[in-house]
Amino acid sequence: MTRNMKETLERLFKAEGHTDFVALSTAWALERRGLVSIPSTPRQRTAGGQFPEYWATLTAEGRKWCLEHYQRVGQYDAP
Repeated sequence: MTRNMKETLERLFKAEGHTDFVALSTAWALERRGLVSIPSTPRQRTAGGQFPEYWATLTAEGRKWCLEHYQRVGQYDAP
């Protein structure tokens, strides 16, 4: 897993409701691994010159992964 994916998981893990906007490619990669879910009618935001971001929520498997890999919030495994 890439550093960006780990940082995204950490951010979602800390977020209220474990939900936040995630860059499109990262959201898809994490969804394929079963760690986040994207609604069937995705909520999306874009800003000038940036890739779209999708509303994503940690799944139960994603929360389990975070609990196993983070000794504490703010410290993720090195790449």
